[in-house]
Amino acid sequence: MKAFITGGCGFVGAHTAAALLEAGHQVFIYDNLSNSYQDALEALQDISGIRLPFVHGDIRDGERLLQALKTSGPDVVFHFAALKSISESFEKPLDYYDVNVSGTVTLLKAMQSCGLKRLVFSSSVAVYPENSPSPCSESVSSVGAPHPYGETKVIIERLLTRLGESKPDLSSVILRFCNPAGAHPSGLLGEKTRQPQGNLFPRIWQAARGEIPRFEIFGGDYATPDGTAVRDYLHIMDLAEGCVKAGEYSLRHQGTETFNLGSGRGASVLSVLRSCERAAGRKINFQIVSRRTGDRPEFIADPGKAEKILHWKARKNLDEICEDAWRYELHRG
Repeated sequence: MKAFITGGCGFVGAHTAAALLEAGHQVFIYDNLSNSYQDALEALQDISGIRLPFVHGDIRDGERLLQALKTSGPDVVFHFAALKSISESFEKPLDYYDVNVSGTVTLLKAMQSCGLKRLVFSSSVAVYPENSPSPCSESVSSVGAPHPYGETKVIIERLLTRLGESKPDLSSVILRFCNPAGAHPSGLLGEKTRQPQGNLFPRIWQAARGEIPRFEIFGGDYATPDGTAVRDYLHIMDLAEGCVKAGEYSLRHQGTETFNLGSGRGASVLSVLRSCERAAGRKINFQIVSRRTGDRPEFIADPGKAEKILHWKARKNLDEICEDAWRYELHRG
């Protein structure tokens, strides 16, 4: 398959590109580099021996996007370009709706102009309401997020469903990602952003490297085994392989289908910290502080549907996530 990846230099996009190349597919990268770096392309070349075609462009730039799609002639479009910080989305809701929703509409119009009918879309388990069961399956009765970031994903999911109803020959595969972490096992490719990172693993590594005095754990009195919140963490290469499976599925599928991509296993924040300590071979200072508003004690995704239909299952455990992530941290210096 020929794959066109928006946000292809970002964390998910670049690792999906690596997995696609390993599976023998062709890859074309489109990214505005607003929160990523072009050196991801150099890492991909070192890993695969292939120099990938790249266009520096924004998904809201309809003319540039249309030209890139015409030039590359893809079979499947992988749409990963988006703003993704929950906390920032409260501060900049207009930006989030503009990039995530308007950008997706622009992409879909460009695809329609080119006659492209297969899309893999990166959604998030953030679309599940706070009262959703855990583990949570895709059959939950309704979706709805308490923050602008999640709302943009909900809107796009509904748009793709409506679009599929109006054009039955389209194939849209919606992937609700859990918490991706880790790095490519080579140590050459990992998570590198231009904006400050508030996610769990980057903050732990900052504390491990002495860049911040301590790692803060938000809440230590949840009804969980060690009192800290439990989440579903997924190795980035497992996630990338799930994206490849979704792309291959879209080639033989019509309609709109939704899948959770998660490990199906929960890990507490404190257990993640301990695993990172083992990987780094050092103690990491931490402090338990007040809970964050909106955080719930536990959330795990049920990946059973992806296992059954996509024939995909997460293979790597928490220690492997931390070991690969630390290898990349050492490589980047």
